[in-house]
Amino acid sequence: MSARAPLWSSPDVALAYREVRGVTDSVRRTWSAAFRAALPDARPRRSLDLGCGTGRFTALLAETFGGSVIGIDASVTMLHERPPAAGAPFTFAAGHATALPLRARTIDLALLSMVYHLLSPPDPVLVELRRVAAPDSVVVVRTPTRELMDRVSFLPCFPGARAIDEARMPSRAGLVEAFAHASFECQSHATIEQEFAASPAEALEKVRRRPFSTLQMISDAAFAEGVARYEAFCRGLPPAPLIEPLDLFVFRPLLPFPVF
Repeated sequence: MSARAPLWSSPDVALAYREVRGVTDSVRRTWSAAFRAALPDARPRRSLDLGCGTGRFTALLAETFGGSVIGIDASVTMLHERPPAAGAPFTFAAGHATALPLRARTIDLALLSMVYHLLSPPDPVLVELRRVAAPDSVVVVRTPTRELMDRVSFLPCFPGARAIDEARMPSRAGLVEAFAHASFECQSHATIEQEFAASPAEALEKVRRRPFSTLQMISDAAFAEGVARYEAFCRGLPPAPLIEPLDLFVFRPLLPFPVF
């Protein structure tokens, strides 16, 4: 696929996201426990999965915290790969992050999972989050950061992708500062270790499917060269799971609450 094709409008990309980046049992256990540890007393009536993509974490929010969950994404193509919602405590809607189809102060918990680095710029989105957030709400950000880039196993094999991520990934301090400008305070931060793949062979197959935006943004030739390098790298690894870290932040809106 050409790197110049519209990234989120491609059915192939959406299918790869659903099939390759779905919530495995290991990921479900890891993040359900991480969310509960970060928010042990949370009982949200209504949650938002902002930039939900194919909806892989929308159902997990409902399972972990209860209440109803709405997944919102700007890409109708990605939403076509969402899980069935009939009879489930979650729904989906197409919408832009800077103009959410939600009333003010109606969201008790908002999740931004693997999406913050795609917000360019993030400021209008954070202002919109402030509008829909209830006064006692929380915003949870699950994200890679610059501080963790050296632990992404495939990035050294794709120097062009590495350069893209160096430019767009937030630093921890920069992310906290951006939320502070939108009148949110950081309540907690933790680094969570999750299973990227059960084995080097599985990791290689995941990367071959190109289910990461940074790999979609490089040329096909650069991608093919990187896959060859990553294959050689994986051949030298023991047959054990590959672990990757992600940062988990919890923010709360500051008082006084603005009038919308």
